[in-house]
Amino acid sequence: MDIPITFGEWLKLRRKELDLTQDELSARASCTVFTIRKIEAGERQPSKQLAGLLAKHLGIPTEDQTIFIRVARGELNVERLRSPAPVRTHGQSIDSTPSSSWMHLPFQPTPLIGREAELLALGNLLADECCRLLTITGLGGIGKTRLAIAAASQHQSLFPEGVYYVSLASLNSPEFIVPAIAEVLGLTLSGAADPQEQLLNHLAVRARQALLLVLDNLEHLLFHSSEQDGKDETAWLLTNLLQRLPTVKILATSRERSNLQGEWIFELQGLPVPPSNQVNRLEDYSALALFLQRARQMKVDFEVLPDERPWLVSVCQLVGGAPLAIELAAAWVGMLSMEEIAKEITSNLDFLTSPMRNVPERHRSLRAVFAHSWKLLSDEERQVLCRLAVFQGGFLRQAAEEIAGASLPILMSLLSKSLLMRRENGRYDLHALIRQCALEKLQDSGNLEETRHKHLAYFVSMVLDAHQGLRNAWLADWLRRIEQEHDNIRAALEWAFSPTAPSERVEEGLCLIISIDRFWAARGHVREGINWVERGLKAGNIAPLPLAKALRFAGWLHLQGGDDQTAIVLLQESVTIGRQLNDVICQANALDTLADVAWLSGDFAKAKAYYAESLELYRTGGDPQSIGLSLASAGRLYVDYGYCQEAEFLLAEGLALLQSVSDLRGIAWCFNALGRSALIQGEVNLAAERFRQSLRLNLDLGYMPDLTECLHELAVVEAIAGDESSATILRAAATALQTRFGFTSSANNVIYHRAPATWLQTAPFSKEWTKGEIMSLDEAIAYALKREAE
Repeated sequence: MDIPITFGEWLKLRRKELDLTQDELSARASCTVFTIRKIEAGERQPSKQLAGLLAKHLGIPTEDQTIFIRVARGELNVERLRSPAPVRTHGQSIDSTPSSSWMHLPFQPTPLIGREAELLALGNLLADECCRLLTITGLGGIGKTRLAIAAASQHQSLFPEGVYYVSLASLNSPEFIVPAIAEVLGLTLSGAADPQEQLLNHLAVRARQALLLVLDNLEHLLFHSSEQDGKDETAWLLTNLLQRLPTVKILATSRERSNLQGEWIFELQGLPVPPSNQVNRLEDYSALALFLQRARQMKVDFEVLPDERPWLVSVCQLVGGAPLAIELAAAWVGMLSMEEIAKEITSNLDFLTSPMRNVPERHRSLRAVFAHSWKLLSDEERQVLCRLAVFQGGFLRQAAEEIAGASLPILMSLLSKSLLMRRENGRYDLHALIRQCALEKLQDSGNLEETRHKHLAYFVSMVLDAHQGLRNAWLADWLRRIEQEHDNIRAALEWAFSPTAPSERVEEGLCLIISIDRFWAARGHVREGINWVERGLKAGNIAPLPLAKALRFAGWLHLQGGDDQTAIVLLQESVTIGRQLNDVICQANALDTLADVAWLSGDFAKAKAYYAESLELYRTGGDPQSIGLSLASAGRLYVDYGYCQEAEFLLAEGLALLQSVSDLRGIAWCFNALGRSALIQGEVNLAAERFRQSLRLNLDLGYMPDLTECLHELAVVEAIAGDESSATILRAAATALQTRFGFTSSANNVIYHRAPATWLQTAPFSKEWTKGEIMSLDEAIAYALKREAE
């Protein structure tokens, strides 16, 4: 059975499973049969109240009704619902074998129209063992993405290890492909290891059987030379994926082929269009069926009168059956007749079919569609649409207003004309092709630089607020918000560090990076942070104070990445500048990080001296949070070297200060250090209590490195208490999660020295280890906290 890919399809299958007609279901749910028809056709979403009634009368279990309502409202993908039983037809048996694969595909709010032949052909290719790299090529807007998602969904049973969709549209450099794939796989990249090697090693373990990667919108990342070594990073990544991972298959969408050996090309054409003399049974042709469906979404009572049918056929012919062009054309039905729409397109048909060699083939149809959409916009709408093109990865309404001058009515107008999309999370976005055309218009208008400057200034302002938010009770919320704006931050940094950028703009870029310091580590983007800050430092002509801050932050990032020597050089230079400026906090920050380097490299005396000097400077500055964090770091140092009495004195003062300013991450750090101190002194129960306090706080914050360290420590507690089975499960879970997230827990050797030696040696070979290493983060944490209840 094909898995339904829209809620409407799921609803229809469930209704038939219960042997209900549309009339019967509408009567039970107290709505019209017209509403049920529209929901099943994917043309309408039920209200929350109606979704609740449908859940009740479709027999959805009480525990599943919340998920059902969220899927019905488009907030969750349809695969979150239990698949309804297939409808049995005469002579058929029901295949009750459930799919075991993981499917990570974006929710599609409307059903796919047409493409039956293409789906069949793609299914055959996906099943062919010789076809490892399959690229769907075609004009922009021809429907490559939608077809790839549908094909992956329908044939997920071919891939027991899962189907993973990776959107590349918002990326502006090949270096971000690996992080994008890693994010979808749940792998956090960190540490000194090369990100591509981390990804390949992760997949080598994970993909024991067939796994499908759907790489969407690859074309703008092809044939891009790295500034560092000149190699084609995209081709190198694809080649390594195919050569080193025989069970991984790639389904890519691109406007042009990658020209790699072994690539299979599936060229996608427009939807079928009838001949000019065919004006009856229009919905038998999928191009016309798509137009009619989208037109009725714009105007519920839309109907094509007999004398308008030839014009409808003409419209679909003129755009070559391209789905995006059809949808944009259908958006005009509220303002223009079919004849007017056809004539608007005809007036520029020479551009659509231009024979000029210097006009890219992939742009011809879409440029014409955009040009006609452009004509129907007011001057204000045009200006706003162009300015919105500087965003990457979507934007919030407030950002659109401040950067592009977009009022709510203008946003609504652009939405209604299919030039703007509203995502499930409330963010707005432009289709990549619309953005490209609009950005060219913005450049032609001479307003590109001004708009990019506003974009950079907006996000600098945002991260200045985030800097303090990352140090209080709102840390988790700010981490999520920054993650949402990650692509915009990348775009702003590209502008800040462009070759001709003045020093003031470079300094803004450095401020942007430094202000979200905790984000880079908490979300596994340490290597990316290093790349950005080094680009800023290379720009030169930076004022002394911003330079000192950037050097210190670069040193801290290199420490997180495992490069102690580079970190020391950068930090010492920062200290020197700070002393020249007589800036107390600048010196203290660099010295504190130098102390971290010394501690982690095993030099207790040097670490102790650095912490003492930085703490004295922080006390001079008078900021309780900085003092508290410095005390916590020094306390952890003393704990790990066995000076527990001195450590607890420092940690008690630090904890009180951090609690006074609600720095939850710092509080969690103190509880963790106090737990280690208790364990070293033989107070096992107290240690467990403090580790669990730290675990709960880090769980609320989503601070992944510290979460897994707590799990390791709780494993040691269980081993010392004599429950080696539970200890092994926790240790295996923590180890696997760290590998998955891409980082390691420093200084854990001190704690593991307290555990039974035999357990340390035998645990990785036990059956409990296998049980633990397949746990998700939520499962591992629940297991650790459950042990407390017992």
